[in-house]
Amino acid sequence: MQKIFRSEKIEWSTELYSPRHYPIRLLTGDCFWFYSHNQVRVGFSGGAAGGWRSTGAYIRGGMPDRKVKLPDAVQLTWLSETERKFYQVQIELPREQILDQFHAVVLTLEYQKKTFAHQDGIDFAFEPGGRVYLRTSGARVVELGHFQAKELAMEWWYFSKAEGFDGTWVTPEKYYEMSFNKLPERIQKQYQEKTIPVGRWLAYSENKYPWKILVSDLKIEAYYIQYVNAEQYLVTHDMLQQEQSKEKHVPAVITLYYEINNTRYKHHVYFTDGDWGKGEEPEDDLAIFNLFSGFFRKATMSAILEFQLLDGKMIAVLHNGQNKVSVKIFNQNVERLKKDQY
Repeated sequence: MQKIFRSEKIEWSTELYSPRHYPIRLLTGDCFWFYSHNQVRVGFSGGAAGGWRSTGAYIRGGMPDRKVKLPDAVQLTWLSETERKFYQVQIELPREQILDQFHAVVLTLEYQKKTFAHQDGIDFAFEPGGRVYLRTSGARVVELGHFQAKELAMEWWYFSKAEGFDGTWVTPEKYYEMSFNKLPERIQKQYQEKTIPVGRWLAYSENKYPWKILVSDLKIEAYYIQYVNAEQYLVTHDMLQQEQSKEKHVPAVITLYYEINNTRYKHHVYFTDGDWGKGEEPEDDLAIFNLFSGFFRKATMSAILEFQLLDGKMIAVLHNGQNKVSVKIFNQNVERLKKDQY
């Protein structure tokens, strides 16, 4: 693998995310280099509707055709379809932080093998209400920050031309009606009653708690964790002490790697109301998030998320010596692994 040095020009890809049933249409994403005579322009557009951790997106552009200096800023202009609102935001990129992450080589999983890799993606996730989240991706998914956009008055002729349809035939009323009719009834009702969950994903992002993982009576080799704010990464045995000591977001999915009688296993545990291959729903993470936030409202000390294997199934409990609650596992499955397989 080629090592990336800070002084080098870089390449990157871009992905878009939005909660399912709250699709967005990104009209323009423009990169800017201030105080520079750089002739390269990196623009992109697209759409997203697959989920907070699942892309379900299409994108045009979003990556340079050759290595360039990392932009200083981006401007994003999009339509939030379910809300029927346009937004625009300017984001000054945290260049040093991004370059640090692109430079660092970290351990991750790829094709069921442990491997060293680096970050190579700059991604954007769009929440109803006009808040956009900046992430890097590649070896792991890391959230760098979130930014509040302003609502924008958009001429319909401009939007229709940008999206490639005849705005005199497909009027705003017709366009929104077609989009609205595709939504589940509960989401339609949110629009009608003005109860779209603005701020839900901000809560997922901003709330961290002092908790750590304990697996009773098993030799844990590593685990791969996905959080409700979409961050995800591998934690090896050597990293456990450092990882356990820090505050963390609420977990959504944890994959435990352990050994029993010289046989290695991979055990997927879903705290979110989802499963492999199931479409991500916007309410899937609410149960586990509400459990953690409710627990730590009453807690004055750190907690342990303890797993126990009983008859081939994991059970989970969150406790801290003061309080103890059972944690619902919505789905789980186990695979037997070969040597060095992940």
